[in-house]
Amino acid sequence: MVMVKTTKKDFRLFKKHFMNWFKRFSLGRYEARIFWADIDSIAITFTSESGKIISVSFAKELQDVDYTKKMIKFAARHEVLDIVSARLGECARARYVNEEEITESIHDITRSIEFMLDNYKK
Repeated sequence: MVMVKTTKKDFRLFKKHFMNWFKRFSLGRYEARIFWADIDSIAITFTSESGKIISVSFAKELQDVDYTKKMIKFAARHEVLDIVSARLGECARARYVNEEEITESIHDITRSIEFMLDNYKK
């Protein structure tokens, strides 16, 4: 298995695009913490819905991947989309959840998409 190291420049690119999408989806209600870490995939996100803290990690090394800038940008956007749906996922995993919480979670996703579309620059 060949390991390919990512660079600080790659990390900065990831962080820049992550924050761009983070702002586009109006996710300022969360505190985003972004790390360059030893993980098994290109990027991973952990969400604390109760604490409104997002921990996002970008890989220091990738297995058998000849990565590109496009792949890094895609990974950044993917992690933001995971955050958009995080609250709904937390509701789905909760043992006790009421209909109102699910509806509210769905509307959070809708509002994020609406905000992004309203502010999309062509």
